[in-house]
Amino acid sequence: MVGRRRFFQGLGAAAGAAALAPSLVSQAQDLEIHRLPRSVAGHEIEGAFTYLGAVVLRMRDDSGQQYQIDILARGGAQGVRDTSHYSLFLANRGNGNKATDETHGASLIAIADWLESEQPNLPAVMTFEERSAAHPNGNFLLPS
Repeated sequence: MVGRRRFFQGLGAAAGAAALAPSLVSQAQDLEIHRLPRSVAGHEIEGAFTYLGAVVLRMRDDSGQQYQIDILARGGAQGVRDTSHYSLFLANRGNGNKATDETHGASLIAIADWLESEQPNLPAVMTFEERSAAHPNGNFLLPS
């Protein structure tokens, strides 16, 4: 049996979490990465952000389609491409089962190569496993 005090403590924690959740979803913060190229593999880098434990690059291909590359700390899950410090993923809500546009993959590989050669000072990021545990709904796409 749960006492009244414990019940209201739990209720307060749930209300606090509910109040915090919307702010997590909308907190993509602009990020300036020194020497980040404006384009790679013919695709434009429209912006860099910190979002839900990752550095996120908003990309646009030559047909105008937008897509997203997530840069996470290297952990147990292998990215589309790994560097010595980072794992890079295409965020497309495909859970690893969706076919990758080869040109998007080529730009991700170019970004990984750039990260490896330039070693930019990025903010701390989570591993794939940490991010999945912290945000279990798995919707990591930047808000429009």
